[in-house]
Amino acid sequence: MTQGQIAQLMGVKQPTVAAFERHDNDPKLSSILRYAHAVGATLTMSVLLDGADIELGWSPIAQVVVPFTTSQGVEGRPTAAPTAIGMPLAA
Repeated sequence: MTQGQIAQLMGVKQPTVAAFERHDNDPKLSSILRYAHAVGATLTMSVLLDGADIELGWSPIAQVVVPFTTSQGVEGRPTAAPTAIGMPLAA
């Protein structure tokens, strides 16, 4: 994908994507999530200690709800990523 296509899906301009992709960039998690969605990637996180996964012994209390539409996407990808992600509490 081109930076222009990614920018279209993220709802930003191409220079914003170029800045995001710079090696010295320090993006917010929300920007990483929007970029990952635009390029069709899945983001996972884990906690490691000395290279070993750590079992934290807790259950997630929230789920990310990402409302996307599929009209006018680039190559079948969803349209612009949301500017906010709702995180309702689990029941």
